[in-house]
Amino acid sequence: MTHTQATNPTLKRAMLAAIAAALLSLMASLAHAQAAYPTPEAAAQALTDAIASNDEAALSKVLGRDHARYVPTDNIGEQDIYQYLGS
Repeated sequence: MTHTQATNPTLKRAMLAAIAAALLSLMASLAHAQAAYPTPEAAAQALTDAIASNDEAALSKVLGRDHARYVPTDNIGEQDIYQYLGS
């Protein structure tokens, strides 16, 4: 057995391990991404439900981890929420 033959399986295993680690990282980041909805109406309803119940986890599910970027809660008052829900 030559040195090249000995390293090829080792190199292949290392490459497979690297690819597997990259895929696991990708899957983990996708798990924290926003949800997909079958229709725009379903997405709008999920967003409305999350706002109505003041549910941070639901907002994160609908809009993704950085939902505060889209729904800045620091300057939204109760009246703003009621106005949105009433429209």
